[in-house]
Amino acid sequence: LTIKGNTVIGGLKGIEVHNCTGDVAIEDNRVSDTSTSTDGVGFIAHNISEKLSVKGNTVIGGLKGIVVHTSTGDVTIEDNCVTDTSTGTNGVGIQAYGISKKMSIKGNTVINGYRGIEVYTSTGDITIVDNDVTGQKHQSVRFYECGDNKNIYFYTHGEGTLEVKTVNNAYSITAVPNIGYRFSDYYSDGN
Repeated sequence: LTIKGNTVIGGLKGIEVHNCTGDVAIEDNRVSDTSTSTDGVGFIAHNISEKLSVKGNTVIGGLKGIVVHTSTGDVTIEDNCVTDTSTGTNGVGIQAYGISKKMSIKGNTVINGYRGIEVYTSTGDITIVDNDVTGQKHQSVRFYECGDNKNIYFYTHGEGTLEVKTVNNAYSITAVPNIGYRFSDYYSDGN
């Protein structure tokens, strides 16, 4: 299934895909002005059993920009631009959870909102690199209950880049703040 080159303005959800058994590509779409209610989201994909690619999309406004969850295939979220999501406590630019295979969140721009990137309850190999996250009211990146033991947690506040790589329960985290900024962070591996 390929969803490409569409423009969606307004509504509760911009583009939603769920319960697919084949590969899914959501590319080069533009979604704006979705609802800021509890279900308002630009793109949502869940229960995808094969490869999922979310690339080159633009989301402006709404409660959440891009949400991917409960997928058993490889997930790529790359080169998307998400701006001006809700600054309320549920607002997030890119959110992924329940991912059990390889996931890459790379080269995305997330500007203005409550949280930039949020990943939780995922057990696969996770890479978060080369993303530009700025202007968040709360956390730039929130990562929790991940790894096979569900004990990898960290949070960053501030503007800059963050590199995360996990394989099973081994992980590396590198945070580099933008010039003139600093990261305030919290980290725990449950020990």
